[in-house]
Amino acid sequence: MIDFNNKKVLIIRFSSLGDVLLTTPILRVLKNKFPGVTIHYLVKAEVKETLLFNPHIDKLILFKKENILSELRDKIKAENYDYIIDLHDNLRSLYLTKGLKVFRIKKPSFKKLLLVKLKINLLKQNKSIVEMYAAAIPEFKLDNLGLELFLNKGENKSCIEEKTIGICPGAKHYTKRWEYNSYKELINLLTKSGYKVLLFGGTYDMEMCKTLSENNNNVENLSSDNDLIGMGKNMLRCKLIVGNDSGLMHAASAVNVPSIVIFTSTVKEFGFAPYKTKSLVIENELIKCRPCSHIGKAVCPKGHFNCSKTITPLLVFNKLQKFIDEL
Repeated sequence: MIDFNNKKVLIIRFSSLGDVLLTTPILRVLKNKFPGVTIHYLVKAEVKETLLFNPHIDKLILFKKENILSELRDKIKAENYDYIIDLHDNLRSLYLTKGLKVFRIKKPSFKKLLLVKLKINLLKQNKSIVEMYAAAIPEFKLDNLGLELFLNKGENKSCIEEKTIGICPGAKHYTKRWEYNSYKELINLLTKSGYKVLLFGGTYDMEMCKTLSENNNNVENLSSDNDLIGMGKNMLRCKLIVGNDSGLMHAASAVNVPSIVIFTSTVKEFGFAPYKTKSLVIENELIKCRPCSHIGKAVCPKGHFNCSKTITPLLVFNKLQKFIDEL
């Protein structure tokens, strides 16, 4: 394995929330194994809270919309990094690192395409995205710990409320969301059984969370304008969190709260199942048209959305009850 001690390293992962959180085991292992390493991290400004208080990072470089790429590339060259670890691997990161020594993630894009288009599954090993990131660095070995989201400069303080369940009903793409009415019915089942429900969501989820919380005094709407730190602190109140294949579910894992994840149009084989944390994935593997995309779509291509509709609120509620008993 490469000796990173006394070396200067740049890690690149621009977005999104979940993808950036999935890089945190790499940061931890690098810093713990090589205390003398200096780590800089290039990330989009809008997801900076994922790394803002991370003690393994020596310098956070924020990529903003107004950045001129050629100027940023010159700044990267001027830093004289010993190694660059590109965990994004897109045209932008290729341009910024051209001519420099780079370790780059190898995305299984062709295998994903085969699974989506032809339902040929060459991803049965269910390798996590974290493992794909680690494979970019020669002989790099991960530890046995999960993701990390640091909420302040001190320790994350657990304050579990035994009868409190968190729900993250949003996702960027429609087909990655369990249906609104299903969440509504699940919330009713939970509150009638004596649970308090906390709703989490970002800017695009606020209206949905507002309507889900209406006319129910046992539901607290904690959606916000992408205040990840605030949401993370409130997630620590939850016995467990229920949500979709989304960034906020990785945030729940990163603050070590057990989770139930509902996979609709996407599948675990893409690598985004909860990483090294107590979790349960609920999906209908009998739906033959899934996955229809590796990132989700604006509408169901078949028009029936059975990958969501066949997962009933009662099924999720019963699995939740059993999962809680086993925690």
